[in-house]
Amino acid sequence: MQRKVWYKWIILIGCFLLMAFPFSIVNSIQPLFMSSVIENLGFSISAFSLIFTISAAVIAFASPLIGYLIKKINLKIIMTISAILVGSGFLSYGFVKNITEFYTIAVFIAIGMAGLTSIPISTVITNWFGEWRGTAMGIAFAGAGMGTFFWMQIVSDKIIEFGYEKTYIFLGLIILMIAVPISLFIMKLSPHLSDKNNFIKRVLEDNPNIKINNKSSLSNLWTNKTFWRFTIGLLFLGITVSGVQVHVQSYLSSLGYGLEYGANIGSTLAISALVGSILGGAVFDSMKTKHAILFFSGLNFIAICLLFFMEQSTIPYVFAIIFGLSLCMPSLWPAYGVGKLFSKENYAAILGIAQLFFTIGGGIGPLFSGFMADIIGYSFAWGIYLIFTIGYIFLFI
Repeated sequence: MQRKVWYKWIILIGCFLLMAFPFSIVNSIQPLFMSSVIENLGFSISAFSLIFTISAAVIAFASPLIGYLIKKINLKIIMTISAILVGSGFLSYGFVKNITEFYTIAVFIAIGMAGLTSIPISTVITNWFGEWRGTAMGIAFAGAGMGTFFWMQIVSDKIIEFGYEKTYIFLGLIILMIAVPISLFIMKLSPHLSDKNNFIKRVLEDNPNIKINNKSSLSNLWTNKTFWRFTIGLLFLGITVSGVQVHVQSYLSSLGYGLEYGANIGSTLAISALVGSILGGAVFDSMKTKHAILFFSGLNFIAICLLFFMEQSTIPYVFAIIFGLSLCMPSLWPAYGVGKLFSKENYAAILGIAQLFFTIGGGIGPLFSGFMADIIGYSFAWGIYLIFTIGYIFLFI
């Protein structure tokens, strides 16, 4: 028993490192390569940007499959193969010379990311931490913010000093050196899970009032009203958060602010998001769930309202702090909500489906904001997002 108590902290450290290295490198650092790759290989900005769209689409549709496979295949196998795909894929970017090869590699990296980060990490933490899973998730996901801070300066210097090819190779090797040992030797699905019967036994012990049907409850999921309220709410949440977050810098630029000012706002937002990720988990654990949802969704609502007053030079800083703190909602709630609302027996599979809706929303938001900015202006998009925020609050509560 004592070994199980301390080993869960080893698990948490492993999850934090996976978010700080492969997750932050692939999701936050890749844009730093854009100008160098375009300049050297002659790609257009839109052609290189399509890598991000392809990655998002692959992760969205791979997530349900990963959630299903976690129930069927040893987690170490899934995560180790995924770590190899991510690390070797990122390394391979340093050798390719045409855009089709970039797209092909992006597909394999995205599949690896789906099997290495969000869904496995959320599933592992839910199984190991029980009542304090919100706090643990907050700490684990804070690794993404910490990693971004760490890698931004290093990668910028490496690209200038060694070129983008060697920097890609360097980062790919780093991912392999960190992610493969963690996946192979540290990650374990549950302290109790040796087979399906033991898992069901643990669920019954933790939840004596729950009756578990031997037939998977996944068969009834599509007629479950709670499931549809939850996933449609995630769709609205994904559209709103991504639609605002991706276009903050562009919006500031359209208002006449310079690059240095925009960078300061971005840093303020990142720091606030890091703090919010850690504190958010504790809030979800210590408050009633509906109160935590109201609090962080309310922060998001206030932040969007502030977008209408960004011409005043102090308002963007206030926005960055409030919006950054609210970002723990999209980071934590999909994983935390699945554990709160549905059977733990099917946690990974349901989370994979939920992530599909959330990721689709995350892809729609930036496109919608950009389209509105070109035709009507950003203000119309912000107004729509206020409505969506009210909508997902109602659906979740």
